Amino acid sequence: MKYCIENELNTMDFHDATIEAVDWDDRENVQAVLTFTLTGVIVKAENSQNEMYTDRYADTMNLRFTGAEIQAILLEGHKLYDADDRLIEQVPDRPFSAEEYRQVLKKFANSAIFYAGIPKEKVVENYVNFPGSAAENTTMGDGSDACKRKECFQMIIDTDEEENPSYVLSFFYDNATASFEHLLNKANIM
Repeated sequence: MKYCIENELNTMDFHDATIEAVDWDDRENVQAVLTFTLTGVIVKAENSQNEMYTDRYADTMNLRFTGAEIQAILLEGHKLYDADDRLIEQVPDRPFSAEEYRQVLKKFANSAIFYAGIPKEKVVENYVNFPGSAAENTTMGDGSDACKRKECFQMIIDTDEEENPSYVLSFFYDNATASFEHLLNKANIM
């Protein structure tokens, strides 16, 4: 790939990008890798690989998270109100078990990303440990790091399902690499 961007997720905009495919390799004795194939990602002007100093689209991007530890996948619930602002119906978020992760990740193919980034708030506070044991720094008595601090990333994904089409995916990772061939036209952001 011509462009390779490492750990600069804050200089990319994933809103309304499309997930073409998801691959999760979590074999034993191998560092887990979560890979998304995306279209419609905007590479912002401040990104180190964007030489035009204007927000631009990337062509098909492979976004690879190494050391990925999925903390939660939720089917988003909802609240329904009438015209007088009275609650009519409330459906809580539904967490999936670790055994269901692979099956749920397959549902994300050909889906739109509503949000992707560092969680701004504890959207899934009951299911994800923020900062969580996976993200805490621990130091051995000799002063060496026993566990490198992991970054947290969260995605809200809108699928084409009829009922409850939105999912929240939260995970920690060691390294994020975005690779693609070309920067395309200027992004039309409104």
